[in-house]
Amino acid sequence: MPVSTVAIDNIHFAKPLHLGDIAILISNVTHVGNSTMEVRVNSYVEDLATGHRSLVNTAYLVYVALKDEKPSRVPRLIHETDIEKREWFAGEKEMK
Repeated sequence: MPVSTVAIDNIHFAKPLHLGDIAILISNVTHVGNSTMEVRVNSYVEDLATGHRSLVNTAYLVYVALKDEKPSRVPRLIHETDIEKREWFAGEKEMK
């Protein structure tokens, strides 16, 4: 299902990422509305010699699902851990 970026809610840079660094991006869906999805993206820099990863950036993005170029309902999110539940409720507050 195609999606479109609606908003970039929050970006926090903990440290810079330099030219030549290896970047690792890990994302999780943290909240869903009727047709919207909030996604947290954590960006890391990885030291290839040690395998150590350092958090560089955290961003929250909001997408809308599209069908025939109109908003379309998305499946419900099943949160299984306490962290997922906390992020869900934080997303509820943000979406209102």
